[in-house]
Amino acid sequence: AAVLGTAEALRERPMGRSVVFLLTSVEEEGSYGSAYFLEHSPIPVASIAAAINLDAGAPLAPPRKWYVEGGSLLTMAAAIRRMTADSAWRIETLPMQQSWDHWSFHARGIPAAFPVPGEGWGTMTPAEEEAAMRRWWRHHRPNDEWDASFPWSGLRASAEFAIALGRALDASLAFDGKP
Repeated sequence: AAVLGTAEALRERPMGRSVVFLLTSVEEEGSYGSAYFLEHSPIPVASIAAAINLDAGAPLAPPRKWYVEGGSLLTMAAAIRRMTADSAWRIETLPMQQSWDHWSFHARGIPAAFPVPGEGWGTMTPAEEEAAMRRWWRHHRPNDEWDASFPWSGLRASAEFAIALGRALDASLAFDGKP
């Protein structure tokens, strides 16, 4: 839902460059899906300007803070500075970790980021956060069903953050002269 919603938002208001949505698998065993994509890419790998990995899971309400793994790298740092100047988001950067799909892009010299929602969600108290996590925070199951009471605002915030990061990257890369 988040990927489709993000794609729809970018279709309605495109960025200055093409955007590819890639859903990979086998990350836990060594990021085989992202590595395979880069080895067999239908688009020239040299034309990939950046990658944003959205595999962190959405918070159950808009977070008060974000962590961005890979955010201290030059291209990402410029984009994050642009984001924080234009928004109320609090963002802390983390070093790049080899255990996620964005590492495959980083290893090929492609700027990559992994936004992770931080602690403190919206106006929820710690007790409300804990109760929401007990009810909703788990891996998908075969018997999952639609539930209208799911707190969608956190998922929306994650998509909005990814779009804002993508737009900030697009502007930073254009400023740096990257096609």
